[in-house]
Amino acid sequence: MDSKKANRIGTVKLDAQNDQAYRIRASDPELAKSLAQDALEKSTIEKYDKGRADSLRTLGSLASYHDRLAGYQLAIQAISIYSDLNDEYGESSALLTSSLYFQHKGWGIRAQEVLLEAHEKAVRAGNHAVASVALYNLGANARERLDYEQALDYFVRAQSAAKDGANDAIYWVTYVDCESVRFVSTDLECDIVAVEHALDQLLKINSFGNAISACHFIAEYSAFTGDFAKSKKFLKLGLSLANKHDKQSKVWALRHLKGELALNRGQVLHAERSLKTALLRARQTLHREGEMKTLELLSRVYFSLANSESAYLALSKHLEIRNQLSSEESERRMREMQTIHQVRMIESESSFLKQKNEELRAINDQLAQSLKDRDSLQKELERIASTDELTGVLNRRRTLSTGSEMVQRFKSIKRPGSVLIIDLDHFKSINDTFGHSMGDEVLRRFTKSCERVLRPTDRLGRLGGEEFCVLLDQTNEEIARTVAQRLLHAIRQTRTDDIMGDRLLTGSIGLTEIRNRHMTIESVLHDADMALYEAKRTGRDKVCIFTPPTEQVA
Repeated sequence: MDSKKANRIGTVKLDAQNDQAYRIRASDPELAKSLAQDALEKSTIEKYDKGRADSLRTLGSLASYHDRLAGYQLAIQAISIYSDLNDEYGESSALLTSSLYFQHKGWGIRAQEVLLEAHEKAVRAGNHAVASVALYNLGANARERLDYEQALDYFVRAQSAAKDGANDAIYWVTYVDCESVRFVSTDLECDIVAVEHALDQLLKINSFGNAISACHFIAEYSAFTGDFAKSKKFLKLGLSLANKHDKQSKVWALRHLKGELALNRGQVLHAERSLKTALLRARQTLHREGEMKTLELLSRVYFSLANSESAYLALSKHLEIRNQLSSEESERRMREMQTIHQVRMIESESSFLKQKNEELRAINDQLAQSLKDRDSLQKELERIASTDELTGVLNRRRTLSTGSEMVQRFKSIKRPGSVLIIDLDHFKSINDTFGHSMGDEVLRRFTKSCERVLRPTDRLGRLGGEEFCVLLDQTNEEIARTVAQRLLHAIRQTRTDDIMGDRLLTGSIGLTEIRNRHMTIESVLHDADMALYEAKRTGRDKVCIFTPPTEQVA
């Protein structure tokens, strides 16, 4: 047998070994690791680059289960080799593993970029399994952002890509997720029969994590429709699967749901037991968001039991964790923007090393792109520093500084300006009735409605809570009144029927024009606030203009 034929036989065997390792990495990770390491050693000796890339891809996927960074580093090595080989089929699957690292670090923007790149390459290469996973993860990310329309679109596309055996787990779990999104966003039109069928199929293919999620949703939906026996049955099945397969986060979620459902039915003592178990599991697994949510429910339980001291302690701890998480989230978003540029620079340097014989023009292009990225990053950091995190409008600090500039222009060149303060009517009752997350969504929609009718020179900012400010530069009182009336109409037209039913959203507005008596923006806001108070006092859903007290005549 000649050496070329022997080499071909050797590479075919290595391909088969790597294929087996990749296929069984979830069901038998130890064997998969052994096969992949052996294939990596043989491929390195034989200088078989595709074999090396396939082995590194499998090892990266395995490592990412317990060490995201190690998995990412192995995946990057695989991606580099696949790129040199122009093998987008393999590269797309390695990109999925690298996206897990970015998601774990909280770099959502970068994770989404990598998932989109993985999907694009997978589609070109005909890798439908990877294309479906990329779309599913994009849908999960959109759902976390409460962008239900986008999430549903991604899940439907993932199901289409996974059909005909391309990826059975994704195909069936998308039935669950599509119905879950429809239920959360509409509370209606849920095909629970399809979800139960999907659960049966997920159990048949041993996709236990997805099966537990299906049990969770069926239990929640059944309780919503009043079928408490069915809800109890699937809670029990979900907990059994979660404990058997060591899915600790799923155990917390099911225990928490069990406690929530018991509390809603008035079974306070049952709720207390379930929620205490959920709290313990959340703390054992360092699931801080879970701990925060369970503490809030426990405080309600303790209030129902007239145990005010325990209720106070639970609620205090809930608020403490919520504030910590909020602070960490703000810091994380800032770090994300700061590190995206660094990550891209590392990737650019890696690409430069592989293409070291390129002409000097290519190097200059890379440097120019880096400078452009740096400028974009700086602009984004400035935007974050001046933007309200929830609504995207100016934050209080930037609103006051912009308003101060308006006051100074009036004092120096008599350039007119007006200020509106808007307060949503009965907003506390919206939060109390529909929950704070829905209240936040109302605020986001309200600001979008306002921005659509404001002029390019008008600046909308959030002063705090449901109170907002509009700075109208070069605008006198008469024109400001017209702008305010447009805003009132826009607020009434804000779509909230999917959140609040037929309840109408309205707002009250206080208006004042900058006058000689105004020394600071705070004094302007004071007058606008007095006008707002008058609008509230005299019936709401209206504009009132501040009228200064009549000066005394000697």
